[in-house]
Amino acid sequence: MTTNSVLMQQLFQLMERYRFQPSKKKSQHFLINPNAVKQLVESAKLSSRDTALEIGSGTGFITRALLDTGARVIATELDETCCEILRGELPQERLQIVEGNYLKVALPRFNKVCSAPPYSISSEIMHSLFGERRRQCRIDNGPYHCIYPCTTSY
Repeated sequence: MTTNSVLMQQLFQLMERYRFQPSKKKSQHFLINPNAVKQLVESAKLSSRDTALEIGSGTGFITRALLDTGARVIATELDETCCEILRGELPQERLQIVEGNYLKVALPRFNKVCSAPPYSISSEIMHSLFGERRRQCRIDNGPYHCIYPCTTSY
């Protein structure tokens, strides 16, 4: 069995157990490559002192890897069924699920972002995280673990 097929099999099991299908309307995509999940989470360099924001947590494959670092995780998710999956399948002690549209909900404080967000709102996400007035690039040593263009002409 290939490494991708393990997470794909888990995804199909969740789809059957919770009776759902990915929605194009909600721009849902599920990362099923464990190496990509590992690389994404390792790049955030999380510790137990961190609170990571994950935008569009979906079925929780990235969320689980984030929790495995010892960090607190704020999982934002629009889809009610995916929120049910997050509540039913993941340990809750360091997980806070925020149900609703990331762009419209109030969020608790966080110091890092580690996410594979919905493509359809990725520009709005970047603007909401960094704001129109904060155009400086911050990599690794800033308040967020992201790279953002320093010009308005992107």
